[in-house]
Amino acid sequence: MSGASNQALFKQIPAVDALLTEPALHDVLDVFPPPLRTELIREELDAVRESLRHGEKTYVRENTVHLPAIVSGISQRVTELLQPSLRPLINGTGIVLHTNFGRAPLSENALKSIVEVGQGYSNLEYTIAERKRGSRHDHAEAYLCRLLGVEAALVVNNCAAAVLLALTALSRGRETIVSRGELVEIGGSFRIPEVMESAGALLREVGTTNRTHLRDYEGAIGPDTGLLLKAYRSNFELVGFTKEVALEEMVALGNQEDIPTMMDLGCGLMVDLSPFGIHRGTQVSDVVSSGVDVTCFSGDKLLGGPQCGILVGKTRWIERLKNHPMTRALRVDKMVLAGLTATLAEYLNGSWQRSIPAHQMLTATTEQLKTSFEAFHECLSQAGCLGGALEVRPIETEGKVGGGTLPTTVLPGIGALLKLSNRSPNELETALRLGTPPIIGRVTEEGVCLDMRTVREEEWEIIASRLSEIMDETP
Repeated sequence: MSGASNQALFKQIPAVDALLTEPALHDVLDVFPPPLRTELIREELDAVRESLRHGEKTYVRENTVHLPAIVSGISQRVTELLQPSLRPLINGTGIVLHTNFGRAPLSENALKSIVEVGQGYSNLEYTIAERKRGSRHDHAEAYLCRLLGVEAALVVNNCAAAVLLALTALSRGRETIVSRGELVEIGGSFRIPEVMESAGALLREVGTTNRTHLRDYEGAIGPDTGLLLKAYRSNFELVGFTKEVALEEMVALGNQEDIPTMMDLGCGLMVDLSPFGIHRGTQVSDVVSSGVDVTCFSGDKLLGGPQCGILVGKTRWIERLKNHPMTRALRVDKMVLAGLTATLAEYLNGSWQRSIPAHQMLTATTEQLKTSFEAFHECLSQAGCLGGALEVRPIETEGKVGGGTLPTTVLPGIGALLKLSNRSPNELETALRLGTPPIIGRVTEEGVCLDMRTVREEEWEIIASRLSEIMDETP
């Protein structure tokens, strides 16, 4: 395209005012206030100019700026604006607690409870029997005390908040003693030393990166000591010439000196998964049985519930946390409590393996996943996807638990390898990812793998439909 003809095209770009009165856009833009209408039009016109600068013909037909293409672009912007940016996707990666994908999917009972509580009023802070104001903390506390045999419990909005609250309430202006080997960083650059600084607690490091002894803690205790902290290395393992102090020893030392002990457990494992071939992580009950004063862990990791931070332990210390002014800023709402209590109930009634999605996926055997692949393959066949350009075959996979938990655990599984004869693996991946809903898989040299561990049965027909659309599109 010559410079002269390009300049002529720029002059044909319609004015904002002309588009504001364009009949084809009346119904599209009428729902918005005037400033937003103008903003959407200007954004599209900027895109038109950028396209012309690069010599593209997206908005050009027969060497003329095509008004319908601009109208279509504005309509697409409206559609994208009105579509929630937070939306469902299909996880074919084999990573069960995928942090980027929202970690643990909720159970049917948890979702039902959230809807029932969220669509109307509830007894969030009302004691029905006594006809007086109650505490939102009571709902989850009752379940946690029964499940774990603890004296008290508190729920805040995530585990980072739980750690921050505990450090602030128990050790602000005082020293918190922690082993150098436990000064961890987790996802999002969340570092224990920086959280301590934010809480106003003074970090007192003891031991070395690989070896810490009880005498290191004993030698560090002084009049300014406020807390003994142990952090679980949930997203890595330290092996070789190592030594760490058992939590029971720390608890005994804390009791002797009347200093509270706290365990930042993180992952929230409530059951033993080793019978299912999964590396035995540290369970919450293991920590609680040590006698530690406060334990904090996540609700949306191995517990399988909504995002929240759970603190359990001795009444003396949990009550101090409940009464701290920061607790109001970190408290959870009725819907989180509804989802959490419904999830905890599934541990109480023993249905956790079949009812909590994360555990359904984690405990699925290779044979079960082979059966799932065969049923998925049949679904694709019935949808008319097979027999043409698409080839689908089983492939061995290695899934992960995810969410910064059980980092060395590998979940052997079965995936569906999708291969299109007229598309490269990267092109197929892009087409799946940019569809509605997005379908996220792993690209291999041959095609795109969808791990059957994390793809749900109710999603099979959606995948089949999307594959049919891709096959009908001109590559």
